[in-house]
Amino acid sequence: MNTSGRLSPRLAEAGQERDPASRATKSSYGSPNDSAVWLKPSRLSLEGESSRLTDIWQSSHDMSSSFSRMVDVSSSFSKIVDLDALEGTSDGQMVRAVSAASLVSEKSLMLADGDTVPLSPSNLKAFHHIPDSVWVMCLISMLCQFSQTLSEFVTWFVLETRGWTKDYTPMYYGACIAIMTLFPVLMNPIWGHFSERYGVRNVIRVALMLSAVGIAIMAFTSEAALYPLGILLESSQGVRPLRTAYIAVVTHPSVRTQAMAFQNLFTDSMRIVAILVTKVWDLLGPTPDEPWVLLGVELDTHALSLLTAWTANILNVGILTFFFQEVSEEKKLLRQNSPTAHVELTRLIYVDLGNGGHQPVDSRMYANSMLCIFSLVCLLHQMSCGFFFVCNMPVLAKHFQLQGDAIQDAKLFQDLLPMPAPLLVAYLSKHMQDRTLLVIGFCISGIGMAIFALPPTDHVLRPIFGLMLINWSQAFFYTTMFSLFSKIMGPMSTGYRLALMASAAGLGTSIGTFVSSAAEYYGTFTFCLGVVPSALAMVIMAGPWFYPYLQPDHPVTRTILEHWRHECKYKRPARFSNVSGGGG
Repeated sequence: MNTSGRLSPRLAEAGQERDPASRATKSSYGSPNDSAVWLKPSRLSLEGESSRLTDIWQSSHDMSSSFSRMVDVSSSFSKIVDLDALEGTSDGQMVRAVSAASLVSEKSLMLADGDTVPLSPSNLKAFHHIPDSVWVMCLISMLCQFSQTLSEFVTWFVLETRGWTKDYTPMYYGACIAIMTLFPVLMNPIWGHFSERYGVRNVIRVALMLSAVGIAIMAFTSEAALYPLGILLESSQGVRPLRTAYIAVVTHPSVRTQAMAFQNLFTDSMRIVAILVTKVWDLLGPTPDEPWVLLGVELDTHALSLLTAWTANILNVGILTFFFQEVSEEKKLLRQNSPTAHVELTRLIYVDLGNGGHQPVDSRMYANSMLCIFSLVCLLHQMSCGFFFVCNMPVLAKHFQLQGDAIQDAKLFQDLLPMPAPLLVAYLSKHMQDRTLLVIGFCISGIGMAIFALPPTDHVLRPIFGLMLINWSQAFFYTTMFSLFSKIMGPMSTGYRLALMASAAGLGTSIGTFVSSAAEYYGTFTFCLGVVPSALAMVIMAGPWFYPYLQPDHPVTRTILEHWRHECKYKRPARFSNVSGGGG
């Protein structure tokens, strides 16, 4: 059937009490203050698990009557579907094969909460179905990116039109850009913390309301001191990690990478749409010298662009408040099963390696190590990407002497061609593992950086094509990185942890932009040092010898994940427990 991680609480507890090796400690499904648990790694084949469980429990006590029925059912059921794959939504209901699920007949599966799910073809198909709420979240992401791009794109023109870049210093514009870049990095962990307490949708709604206030200030203020405040509030809508966390909760692992790739596709495509909208307002709207006057308020093309962004924000708030609540039939189950970072986890887990040995795993150290490693990879890789992003314009303008329309055409080429990349990621995710896709992304990025930087730099197409490949790799990196983290961490891939990863990536990009003066060394091998951080990140993720648990199908990873899923379902929120059973 399966290991003790999948047996019912009563069955697991009975076996542990007879097992002298457990030192009189119960399984993880007993007291919430247990010091350690003994778990077996999951197996993909239920038939293999049946024979293994028979050997384990037969020496402890005789349970042949009840256990044989479960073995018979599991043998026939294993030909239909894998228990580890039974996770998804069916007719609006989250269908989960959690650790304590048990078979009640050859045609139904009883979940740990007592629900019975029929094993019909429609249900099995639904296990690999992207819920409708994910598509609505993609729509929300599109409008967020549209509003954010509009607001940030017109900032320079607004400051120039209102004379603030001349009356003050050029550092005024730099301060505005710094707020746009650094404020989301600082706020991501805070939004993630609030999302665990108040829910993802509520936090996104509040962030959008604050952003709407900020955009209104940016559109109508005549005071230079208030404009940075408007930018600060407008940056609140950069809550992309929370939207990613929601998708990670409601999707089955087999389609999670596809869902995240679609979100990236819809989101990134709106950047071009937002820029085109500003062009339309420039053609149809009033000039700053002859603005429209509406209710005593002067409206020029830039103010109309900001009002368009404000309208998109208000529309998003309406979708979250009304439409999204209606289409999200998983609402109650999402509230019950959303991951939390404050579940009391048994700290020490003994994993049977299958060769007679046992490996103790500190669950708290494991969770923190995973977060640190993934955050470090995000930081290192984005440092290199940020370096090339910020050096792109100086290299085109100073080294190759491009001006005006030529620079705009080059930038448009670099941004438009990578747009189909998320579709390629979604397709490849059906045939490849996330870690393989991530390594492919690193390779594409490395090739792009090499084309961009390696001498001799004798043609302008080299930086243009090189940065285009780097932009291509971003779709692979962000999609697979967050998807892989959510699959490895399971219920512990909380909004807070995903937000920390996003902040690490944003911080890496910011660090890379601080060395824009290195563009003077373009064409030398010194400039190529910008590739080093990304190469280190690739070594961390590509080498199984460095950290063997960086894949969901590793036996220890599967065992810990199974244990976490059960404890997050049955235990009340609290802190990690010590080995001695006290608070951690």
